[in-house]
Amino acid sequence: MRDIDSLHEEVQRLSQATAPEMQSYLYQHRGQWSNRLLALRDDAETVSKVVERSYVHPNGFTKLVLIDQGAKLRLHTWRAPGAEDPQGNLHNHRWNLASLVIRGEMELRVLGESSGGTPHYKWRYFPANNASGEILEPNGSVEIVEVQSLVLPAGGSFASPADIVHSAEARTKDAVTLVVHGSPSRGSTDVYSLSSTPAEQPEARLSPTAEQVRAALHEAASTLLLR
Repeated sequence: MRDIDSLHEEVQRLSQATAPEMQSYLYQHRGQWSNRLLALRDDAETVSKVVERSYVHPNGFTKLVLIDQGAKLRLHTWRAPGAEDPQGNLHNHRWNLASLVIRGEMELRVLGESSGGTPHYKWRYFPANNASGEILEPNGSVEIVEVQSLVLPAGGSFASPADIVHSAEARTKDAVTLVVHGSPSRGSTDVYSLSSTPAEQPEARLSPTAEQVRAALHEAASTLLLR
């Protein structure tokens, strides 16, 4: 069986996994990710599919969706520190998620709704469907407090259950993270903003080129080989 086929099966089995189980998966396979990323880079069909489902995300990174098997495996290439507003991209997810830092350094903040915090507008984000596309629905205002702040160097990992509010920001130039997430367990995502205009708005998405996808996979794999 090809390495790519095995990887597809592994990701598919993570569809209903908990966030800590996903984190364990990423860490346990850390010695294999370089070869696996190179195998994805060298497969023309894979690269074409990655281009189709990937885009520049408003939260400061390019999201490369490497595998979509119910669960998804993604590579995030982060822009320079300060490329996004760290107060404007607070959110949770519809799915459990785990992340492994491949290159650079990331800052992760865990937050929660609580009295005495900083006032934020709250929105509910619904995914695209054939009828109406993506929807951001106002959901009042709440106060947000910081629960935990983590700085993760290369090799560090993070598990985030679906309902945990958090933000992520690159602390170094050209940070790269490998992310796996399961199938949706919630119908919508909560998004928080200091502004009455939400930070994460549906927009025309810019997709990477095939050359950019191959370059990102090559650079991530090369970084892992040098570790």
